[in-house]
Amino acid sequence: MKIKIVDISNNDVGEFELKLQPREYNDQLEHQIYLVDKYQKAKKRQGTRSVKNRSVINGGGAKPFKQKGTGRARRGTGRSPLIRGGAVIFGPSNRDFSININNKVIKSVIRSVMEQKKEKICLLDIKEQEKIKTKQLAALLKNDKNAVIMFEDKEENLYKAGRNIQNCRLLEVKSVQIEDVLRAEKVLVTVKAMKKMEEVLVI
Repeated sequence: MKIKIVDISNNDVGEFELKLQPREYNDQLEHQIYLVDKYQKAKKRQGTRSVKNRSVINGGGAKPFKQKGTGRARRGTGRSPLIRGGAVIFGPSNRDFSININNKVIKSVIRSVMEQKKEKICLLDIKEQEKIKTKQLAALLKNDKNAVIMFEDKEENLYKAGRNIQNCRLLEVKSVQIEDVLRAEKVLVTVKAMKKMEEVLVI
């Protein structure tokens, strides 16, 4: 598929031939898009919230009070969830939310998503040592309420220019987020990042 290339002033400077073969859209592909989106979101979850259950709480070695004669319910330990200072029952614990997906499926889904958004994708040609200002990038995206900029990790100048633009997500090409691309009204990709993506997504 062909994608137009523009400069920072939004002038057409050529076309880029993306040599990726997308899959035909069907129910299986739709389900795989859902799984890849779930996979990416699960990797972000820390899973560090935790409470103390009966096995880790301090105390509870001695019987709190004698069995009979107090008129109270019998207690064998101070760790019981039913009393103050006791453990928490059925509380959250540390866990790993990540799931496993075949790498070929991830690549296939990203290729298909890029094909779906081809009308919204635009390549940005940045010359060597060219300094990009936030004002220039904001003018390029002024008609788009939800935009995504994809760049290589070495393109720090572009990242600094775009990080303060409202409703604009900046993504390194090695960590493409399916949800952000699908929701975007415009996907701006640097030529270097697209060439890198083309190399990575070939199965």
